[in-house]
Formats: sequence, C-alpha cells, structure tokens
Amino acid sequence: MQPFPATQKRLILVCTSQKNLEDPTLCGNCGGLELHAQLKEYVNQKGLGKTIRVVKSGCLDYCGKGPIVSIQPENEWYNRVTREDLKKIQEKWVDTIQH
Repeated sequence: MQPFPATQKRLILVCTSQKNLEDPTLCGNCGGLELHAQLKEYVNQKGLGKTIRVVKSGCLDYCGKGPIVSIQPENEWYNRVTREDLKKIQEKWVDTIQH
C-alpha cells in the first residue's frame, strides 16, 4: 500500500443510499440521486471536474435527515438538502474555488 496525492482540492459527498427501496427517508429515495447528478453536472460545466470531485456516497448514518451533502476537507455537512439549498452550496463551495 502506498499513499498518493489527491488531484482535487475539494471532495463533495452526496449520500445516495438506497439500502431499502421502500423507505422514503433514505437519501437515495428522497432526492440524493438527483442532487448528485445536478451538482456533478454543474461542476463539470464550470470546468472544475479535476479540482472538485463530486461522488455518490453510501449511507452516512444520518438516515431520516437526508439528503445529506458533505464538503471535504472543510468538514461542512448539510441535511435535508433541497434544490434551492443546492444552489447555495454551489455558490459557496463551487463558484469560489481557485483552479
């Protein structure tokens, strides 16, 4: 095993857990998948795909409070994220990053 340098400056985790497809409180069942797709597309449109990595996450242990978005390495967490909230996250964490 060898450590290697990360290529991105920021990692954004979006919980998309669907461990029970019939549970509407799980992130993947209450909008997490859509938020991930929208955020990833936004980052790529800005030409920041190598600077900011947007990834689907499994369960982050905040079931019932989703969708969850986590910004790393800043350790900023958001729960019950809506489309309107996503715009604020984009402004704060995507639009302000230096290439």
